[in-house]
Order: sequence, then C-alpha cells, then structure tokens
Amino acid sequence: MCPSPQPLDPTERVANIYHESQVAKSNASVLFETLTYEGLDSPLVEEFSGKVKSAQDYLLSELPWATEYAEVYHEPDVSAGAEALLADVLDALSEVGEALALKERLHEKNTASPVRKTADDSDDIPYDPERPSEKALGKRRAIEDIDDQEAGSCAECPFKTTEAPVTREPSPAMGGEPRLAKPPLPAIPRTPERLGNALPGRDSSEPRA
Repeated sequence: MCPSPQPLDPTERVANIYHESQVAKSNASVLFETLTYEGLDSPLVEEFSGKVKSAQDYLLSELPWATEYAEVYHEPDVSAGAEALLADVLDALSEVGEALALKERLHEKNTASPVRKTADDSDDIPYDPERPSEKALGKRRAIEDIDDQEAGSCAECPFKTTEAPVTREPSPAMGGEPRLAKPPLPAIPRTPERLGNALPGRDSSEPRA
C-alpha cells in the first residue's frame, strides 16, 4: 500500500500556487489573443485551451486554501504575502475564464447554422419575381371583362356587314363608357315604278300598264 502524500509546507504551497497563477495568466493571454486575431482554426487554440483548462481546475481547487491562508495569518510579514497570493489566484481565474468563454462563444457562432426558410417549410406562397401582383391581375381581369362585353354587343348588332365593320369610339382610358359607332343606313332600292317615272318622255299622269 502506497503511503499517502505528505501535506506541503505552507511556504512551498504558496510558491506553487503563485507559480501556477502566473503560468495560467500567461497561457490565458496567448489563447485570448489567438482567438481574437486568428480564430478557432489556429493550431495554438487546442494546445493552449488544454493548458488553460488544467490551470483553471488547479486554481479552483487551491482557492479555498488560499482564502483561508489570507484570513488566518495576521503577522505583518505573512499577511501581506497571503493577501497578494489570493489576489493573484483571483486575477488568474478571471483571465482564464475570459479566454475560455471567448472560445465557447466563437464555437457556438461557427456551429450554429442559420435557419433558412424554404417554400416547403411555409404554407405561404413563395415569392416569385415573375409572378404578377394581385393588383396587376385585377386590372387585367377588368380589361378582359370590358373586351368580352364589347365583343358580345358587336355580335348582336343587326347592321354588322363586312363592308362596314363596326369600329370603337375612344376607349375608357380616354374618359366615358365605350360606345359603338352608328352603322351606315342601308341604301333604299329603286323599284321599277320609280324607274319608269323617271324615264324621259313619259308623263307621270298616264295610266300604268
């Protein structure tokens, strides 16, 4: 059975904590600057992330002892050193935490994929740049209805002939309702009786045959 390790002398323990605090602050500074200027792709990130995390675990485990050491020893020559040690530990933990938090934020930012809404994910009609607007469709339907009404009116016109096609007056865009132009009146045929009366040398009073 291996003997349990002997507790460290307070002076030796203080030296170890102070040394690890300085190393932790140095490694945290390298990690923070690497993340700031090079991002997560730098090979130094993984190397120093491990060192910083190990230093954080060690300092957190020694923080209760460093706190008690600063409170118990009241001798002038020891008290100043104990308080300085506790301040170094807290300062190192602060810098280590900032570096690890920056890495976590960058990691979440890179791994979070943006949500892009597609036509399959929505019940709304997807935007089509070539699709006419509802306002344009309404105007088109109104124009088609007017054309259908005018075409039906012209089909029922009794004077529709090929010689005198029906023409339109100014469109609604010029003002007023569309009107159909009046067709020309049919010519009155000249009957034989009227032709006979019109022959030269024949008296219109003579009895007709």
